[in-house]
Amino acid sequence: MSQDLQSLLEPVASLISAGRLAEAANQLQVLCKSHPHIHRLKYQLGTVFYHLDQFESAFDFYLQACLGDALQADFHLALALGLTAFRLKRFDQALISFFRASVLDAENMEAVVNMGACYFESDDFERARRCFELASNRQSDPSQALLNLGVCLGRLNQHQAALEVYDRLLCRGSVEAKVHAFRGVALHRLGDSDSAILSYQNALSIDASCAPAYLNWGITCMAQEEMTQAVSHLRRALSLSGNGAEARWNLSMALLSLGQYEEGFELYNARLELMQRKLFRTDPGTTAPLLVRGAALAGKTIYVFDEQGLGDCIQFARYLPMLKNAGASVVARISGSLISLLKPSNAVDVWVGDHEPVPLHDAQIPLMSLPGFFNTTPETVPAAAGYLKPEAHRQEHWSQRLVNDKTGGHSRMRIGLMWAGNPMNPNDARRSISLVQLLSFLPEAESSIQWVALTNAMSVDDEKRLAEDGRVVNLCREINDFSDTAALISLCDRIVTVDTSVAHLAGAMGVPTDLLISRAPDWRWGLTGEKTPWYGSVKLHRQIMKGDWDTILKSVFADILSIL
Repeated sequence: MSQDLQSLLEPVASLISAGRLAEAANQLQVLCKSHPHIHRLKYQLGTVFYHLDQFESAFDFYLQACLGDALQADFHLALALGLTAFRLKRFDQALISFFRASVLDAENMEAVVNMGACYFESDDFERARRCFELASNRQSDPSQALLNLGVCLGRLNQHQAALEVYDRLLCRGSVEAKVHAFRGVALHRLGDSDSAILSYQNALSIDASCAPAYLNWGITCMAQEEMTQAVSHLRRALSLSGNGAEARWNLSMALLSLGQYEEGFELYNARLELMQRKLFRTDPGTTAPLLVRGAALAGKTIYVFDEQGLGDCIQFARYLPMLKNAGASVVARISGSLISLLKPSNAVDVWVGDHEPVPLHDAQIPLMSLPGFFNTTPETVPAAAGYLKPEAHRQEHWSQRLVNDKTGGHSRMRIGLMWAGNPMNPNDARRSISLVQLLSFLPEAESSIQWVALTNAMSVDDEKRLAEDGRVVNLCREINDFSDTAALISLCDRIVTVDTSVAHLAGAMGVPTDLLISRAPDWRWGLTGEKTPWYGSVKLHRQIMKGDWDTILKSVFADILSIL
């Protein structure tokens, strides 16, 4: 640093040392104006703004500093620019800066670790893994890179590999509570809940205020259906994490499972803040404010958009007429496969296609936030049955199709079957049943029943198996959308299904339905009982032992035979 520059910065350095950052920023701004060609002043001002959490200003001055010839090859400036872009969630810009920093100093792995963080926040977990792995192999102290690597492997569902990384950290003598907390997550995902809880306890013995330990202990308790204990741990995590979105989201799930809808739905909006975007999305096509509880609807145009699965859409479509009845005009963007099913309700004024612009509107709200907006409780769930109906012409088509099927159109009873959901759903392994298992409990040579497969997507193996078995009508290649499925369901006397969109559709139509649900089911089915406030025609059949579908299948089909 030149003598002239040092003398200029001495008063500023004194202010920074005294913690008077705002005054230092003011002085530096004056100096930048009077010495516009001294780019290190802009670098210093960017750093002061960064520590004041004024990241936009920090980014601007770092960027200006990069124009100086002497700073274009400065590793630390490139790193600082990347860190600032990261704080602004401009991950593409941050990656460019971190990459430049890594080129300027290939031996310094700090830029590589931060590149991994950018990829991680962008949900590109494989690239993130490579960055963390490279850094962990080349740093003298790879603790942070290894911790990040373990978390990343967890997001890639490589839980055994994640566990090995955490154990490697412990073997290196790590005493960080988070290592034990995240190790517990890996054990939980591997099905060893008891060892997971021991890891959470180890984390808390090191640091009694370790929020991730309480958060993940609460999640493990939820999986064990210990909801009261889960709520306790999650509330503790919430208090320690500064009202963190992940703690609020999981607490909402526990409270909703317990039927505590008022607080549960209030916290449910935390999902919109989560950094993991795979399950939840907001609509980038609008900047309108979110519709908040208590807002007046009369004369307003409200934009509603779907955000999760098809079953969720069907379940919460019941709230669209409530918006209309309160005097609002409704604009909706819903999955294209459901529009023909939902249109006849006349609850929506304007349907918006996936790539169409959204008309002018006063407020927006995700579909699954409507129960909270309308202050729903288990006692006030609207439209428990019959709010969706099939189209008459499709019903007639499928009626003829079933009559003509060789397995018997004059059956005394027609029963629809759905044994598996979308294999991409993270919970699919828990909720779905193999076709082989289902067929093994299907009554043999029962001529008074016509069995109908309701899926529109079936593996080649399952199609072949049904053809060889000969007891179940398989029309999957003819089902085009949910309106076809609705027509088929309407022609059935009863539905037997696992927890998929078909269960919601049958319930929304008021068709008698046997719903087979796993241990620790989705919040909407509660924890006990055969009934659900969401669908009056649905009977819940709960697993007693985790993974035991045999007992449920035997009971359901015995019940069907008893009423013939």
